[in-house]
Amino acid sequence: MNRKKLNGTSEFWEWFQRISAIVFVFVGISLGIYGYVAAPTHKIENNREENSNAKEVEDSTSYWTRHGTMGDWTGGVTGSLFSLAGFLLLYLSFNKQAESHNTQIKNFQYDKIESRLFVLITLHRDNVNELSFSSYFRNDNKDGLMNKAIMQTARHRKVFKTIVNQFKEAWSELDFIFEDASENSIYTDEYLKKVKINKTIQDRNINLIIYAQIDLIYLVIFFGVSTEGFATIKNITNDRYKAEFVADILYYSAFKPKVEADEWLTYHASIAKKKKAFMQTRKQRHLLVTSIASDSKFIVNSNKLYTLNPDHGNKYVKYYGGHQFRLGHYFRHLYQSVNFIHKQSGLNKDEKYDYIKLIRGQFSSYEQILFFLNSISQLGRIWEVEDKKTGNSIEKENHLVSEYHLIKNIPDDMIFPGVKLSEFYPDIDYESF
Repeated sequence: MNRKKLNGTSEFWEWFQRISAIVFVFVGISLGIYGYVAAPTHKIENNREENSNAKEVEDSTSYWTRHGTMGDWTGGVTGSLFSLAGFLLLYLSFNKQAESHNTQIKNFQYDKIESRLFVLITLHRDNVNELSFSSYFRNDNKDGLMNKAIMQTARHRKVFKTIVNQFKEAWSELDFIFEDASENSIYTDEYLKKVKINKTIQDRNINLIIYAQIDLIYLVIFFGVSTEGFATIKNITNDRYKAEFVADILYYSAFKPKVEADEWLTYHASIAKKKKAFMQTRKQRHLLVTSIASDSKFIVNSNKLYTLNPDHGNKYVKYYGGHQFRLGHYFRHLYQSVNFIHKQSGLNKDEKYDYIKLIRGQFSSYEQILFFLNSISQLGRIWEVEDKKTGNSIEKENHLVSEYHLIKNIPDDMIFPGVKLSEFYPDIDYESF
């Protein structure tokens, strides 16, 4: 890593002091020589002048008495110059010692920071290497029927790709719920006011429907829609989104069983009908009343009763089982690592960037995409967009994603339909677009 260079002004004064000391010594020596050489010469000229006037040549004692003033002056000036030169050189010596001491302290601080950073990077790698996720897939056989479920296991960095692909699936499956939604039908009144006055969101003109869509779908992927995940999501979104809208997202997500479950074949064969019934149920609910329990039943399609509850309740394992135990510690540690460098007052901006660049260098493209999704969700908005406790915008000097270009290596601007990275983080110098 680069160390701090000496300030230009300090270098100039050091140079000036050295030159001044040399000049003082040179002038002092010159005056000393002049005083030594000039005295006898002056004596001879004096004698000649006085002889020509027929005066008695003064004796040696009388001469030095008369001309001692020159020696005193020369000695005084020369001594002062030597003293001043000595003082400057002594000052430079002490100054150099102080600089050397400060350099040692700074180097020690750098060593501590770097040692801590490399420990954090090692822990990050360990977190990634511990990741593992097993899932199933089915292929159609030659008769058009589903084959037996086959297990596949993703490990290490490949887990990020699997999770991002899950997000894409959920985005596609749940998009219809957001298509006809408005800001007022999604957000609570109080939170919508906070979001609209958030300076970061205002300045970047972020689409509030997309903003909520990323958040809610990420929560489904992160916590899952099991009984526990269901309750967690409802609880943490209680003061942000309208309960009815959140319930729609959760109930529809819970329709989907795991691929290896026996219910998968039924689900796969009837998903189009389920989606249609779900949409009609929501429509009927909205037409009848403004507020009604999500498990209420309505007559839709040939007098059949439909509900927003999953067909099988909790009798099967949900497809969206959640990744909290995989990603929770990973993102907490990542934030602590970046924030550790960001808070170092002894580092300048370039040094902080270089250090955090080492952390960013550990990310794969899918890892950066997942990081982006986390940073827009309410679980990770502390990175830049929104203070978790107050809902207010974060000061620009603490915009960690943009300051350190943490997602600059994502190859495409449009990562999902309607989601452009440059609209959420316009200040990043992206590598590929």
